Amino acid sequence: MPLMSGRPTKRRDLLKYLLGAVVGAAATLTAFQVLPTNNRLRIIRYLGRRSVDVDLRGIAAGEIFTVTVDFNPVFVLKRSADTVSHLAQQNSSLRDYQSDYSDQPDDAKNSHRSIRPEIFVAYAICTHLGCSPAYSSDNSRNEIAKQWNGGYFVCPCHGSVYDAAGRVAKGVPAPLNLRIPDYEFIDDQTIRIFAT
Repeated sequence: MPLMSGRPTKRRDLLKYLLGAVVGAAATLTAFQVLPTNNRLRIIRYLGRRSVDVDLRGIAAGEIFTVTVDFNPVFVLKRSADTVSHLAQQNSSLRDYQSDYSDQPDDAKNSHRSIRPEIFVAYAICTHLGCSPAYSSDNSRNEIAKQWNGGYFVCPCHGSVYDAAGRVAKGVPAPLNLRIPDYEFIDDQTIRIFAT
């Protein structure tokens, strides 16, 4: 005799409800991942996911710093006009120079991989094994980056090299460009980076 009307009393009924909940959650997550990036960004804002605001005032060209967004390190680099102009000249040495196979919002799918050319935002996580690359403006230290002006990222673990737009060089272990998070300018000097 059931304790309450309509409540499952058998283990099999309980397992059916749990399985239904898991399948429903998996279907929702899959549908969310298939949505275009701009729609995902709207949903993230609506759901109130965590975000970090970054003040860009007082940051000099060539300066980089790291912020933490939802436990993940994120680079914010202010590129000089010279660095931005050289990004288009590095195509032959890059694996995915048009970012066709990499993860970035639609408004950052361009040669500089950013909303504004001078501000570059990317996860500080190598796409090979998840190490944290370091930024260097001295291109004479690295054979691959010798032809790149304006700096590059290099992973200390296995030597993967990325240009100042986070695009991976040919012939290194990393398969993809650095991932770009969803972010927006909330005013001329402040960006909001969303946890994704």
